[in-house]
Amino acid sequence: MRRVGHQGVGGAINKTWIKHCSRLQVFNQHHLEAALARHGKPLISACNHSATLDDPILFGMLPWRTLLRAEDMRWSLGAKEICFTNAFTSWSRGVIPIVRGDGIHQPAMDEALALLNNDRWVHIFPEGRVNQSSEMLRFKWGIARLVMDAKTPPLVLPFFHRGMETMVPLKQHYPNPMTRVVVAFGEPLDFADPHLRGDTSAPAAEQRVHITATIQQRMEDLKVFVDSVIAQ
Repeated sequence: MRRVGHQGVGGAINKTWIKHCSRLQVFNQHHLEAALARHGKPLISACNHSATLDDPILFGMLPWRTLLRAEDMRWSLGAKEICFTNAFTSWSRGVIPIVRGDGIHQPAMDEALALLNNDRWVHIFPEGRVNQSSEMLRFKWGIARLVMDAKTPPLVLPFFHRGMETMVPLKQHYPNPMTRVVVAFGEPLDFADPHLRGDTSAPAAEQRVHITATIQQRMEDLKVFVDSVIAQ
């Protein structure tokens, strides 16, 4: 319960910030709510990674019941060299310390998979690092490994955002107030659907490519929408 308590306190701070200290626009929040009401299925959320504080600030959007319920706790894969540099960042959030460059079969990925196999919620940044350019990076295969190896096919909730790169520029460790942030959620992808999974008899590498590309394409579609909103 200790980590859940910290998530509740941190969630309250981030909820206050995103609601009162930013100019937030959220589209298709019903997709988020549908994913949270997943009825015993594991959940993977995935978004672009444009600032070091994407998580936790963006998750201030969550409803209070999600922030405070132990069973709704979110676990995020975070770079060990960034998220575990001091005592505060090591215990203040449910972060799984991933070692960048150690591949998709490292202990952090095994830990994330174990959580999914207990029908928990794992968040991942498929780009693998902060990217403040106008285009997304090619997604890493880690998200596909989680989809393929989970004992129950998970839901994947894609979303895309703009504005965090202005709120927290590179090499800045605090957020700028009253930044415009636009977020769009996509329809949850249920990987129990064989059309999404692709050919399960294909070699594992081929399956990973297909699943990763499927998720990235959904996020590219969301990017087009968000960019059109920003341009208005």
